[in-house]
Amino acid sequence: MSGRSRLTRLMELSPKKRGQLVRAARVSLDMSQCKFAHHIGMEPQRLSRIERGESDLYFSELVELCLVMALRRRKVERK
Repeated sequence: MSGRSRLTRLMELSPKKRGQLVRAARVSLDMSQCKFAHHIGMEPQRLSRIERGESDLYFSELVELCLVMALRRRKVERK
């Protein structure tokens, strides 16, 4: 194993692949784009651009937020 973090590997993906991952995360949480953007504290337009692969600005912050949300959800499910 190379020892690189998951975030590092995610950052090396193309903007289009990043957008697909963000969209998949949102769909798995069963949230509309606007609701998801509000939930993570991001402007809907910015999230939309990331999902379309037009912009990868703030992608690392978005991934970290998604990972935190997923971990919290997992903890809740275990209780």
